[in-house]
Amino acid sequence: MIAMEVKYKKTGIDWMPIVPEHWDIVRLKWVLKNGEGIKIGPFGSSLKLQDLDNNGIRVYGQENVIKDDFSLGKRFLSKEKFEELSVYEVFPQDILVTMMGTTGKCKLVPDDAEKGIMDSHLIRLRANDKIRPEFLSILINDSKQLKYQMSIDSKGSIMSGLNSKIVKNLLLPLPSINDQDLILKKIKTESAQISRFLQSKQSFIELLKEQRQSIITHAVTKGIDENVKMKETGIDWMPEVPEHWEVRKIRRIFNGISSGTTPESGNLKYYENGYVNWINTGDLNDNTLTGCKYKVTKKALDDYPTLKIYPSGAVLVAMYGATIGKVSLLEIEGCTNQACCALYDSDIYSKEFSLYSILASKDALIRESYGGGQPNISQDVIKRFKLPVPPTEEQKQIVEFIKSETRTLDIAINKAEREIELMKEYREAMIAEAVTGKKIVNSHISG
Repeated sequence: MIAMEVKYKKTGIDWMPIVPEHWDIVRLKWVLKNGEGIKIGPFGSSLKLQDLDNNGIRVYGQENVIKDDFSLGKRFLSKEKFEELSVYEVFPQDILVTMMGTTGKCKLVPDDAEKGIMDSHLIRLRANDKIRPEFLSILINDSKQLKYQMSIDSKGSIMSGLNSKIVKNLLLPLPSINDQDLILKKIKTESAQISRFLQSKQSFIELLKEQRQSIITHAVTKGIDENVKMKETGIDWMPEVPEHWEVRKIRRIFNGISSGTTPESGNLKYYENGYVNWINTGDLNDNTLTGCKYKVTKKALDDYPTLKIYPSGAVLVAMYGATIGKVSLLEIEGCTNQACCALYDSDIYSKEFSLYSILASKDALIRESYGGGQPNISQDVIKRFKLPVPPTEEQKQIVEFIKSETRTLDIAINKAEREIELMKEYREAMIAEAVTGKKIVNSHISG
């Protein structure tokens, strides 16, 4: 029966003040299966690097959840090791939640996922018959109501994460199964339209970025004089450069090459009320960097000598992780985590040419990475990597040329990225209203 009007009740909760009268508000633990409802992945002592192989039974990690792609990754276990860790096996319709760093991202294990276990950075949830697994997944991953709770309850101010106690005690709205199905249908319909828009915009952005990259690479490796005489370099990514240019290893271009570290996760004295920029690879943007997400305290600098403050003008390169190869030119001072390599203090490179030179070589640098599960560009690889070195005056000309040629592209990229952010905000608002019984309830949900 379709209700013409839905009555609401007050919840006494600031971030979810009302829900339909016939809905419940429950702790997440009440919608999990007894005994097997929640499980944290194996600790490091149970799953060591030497246990991993290039084939066998898959090990799932945060990258699979964050990128919503369960085919990613090259970490596998032998059958014997899998049997030993079988309590951590994941099945279709299990819900995996990220618990470290990028916390609270959540995805359903798809029906076609390979047999495998989760690693130590994931929490596995199994829903009972009171809630659809997909509905619970959307609540955790997309609803503002649960995101707010996780942001308040997560231990530490940064880079710490969730634990089973926090997750089990999250408050959530619980409609009837029938209402859940109606809400899911509505969310799927609107989300499909939004996804098509986002995919179209993302493809457009990638095309613009390819054009931008082509302009930068050509200018950095060949210069802007079309009639200049060239010489061979013997280097795949830049087979020739102008005859009067040098080619040097990075260690002979920059006097300073180093990285940072991560202060103890969850220790508030290193993060709370911090004012020192602490740059992570997620901040890097293949352009100039004017701000970052995280800060650390002076106490962190005192206790961790490797947290060196890098000057404005330093170039940062992401050495591993999802953002491997990302680059930024600092327009701020700051320290970094261990995944960033800082290049600074050059006598022969201008600051802006430093950025463009590393950008031009980005794909080739990534190809130099090693490691199966998480490819890594080590500092040693970076130090011996070769770059072109034009005369100082020519560097200035190349920088001005690149700026001029990419200005329109940058504007278009920024505009498209803003449109994507606005659409994501709309989707979040739509889901928040749906899962608390607003708007779509009045026309679809039975009382």
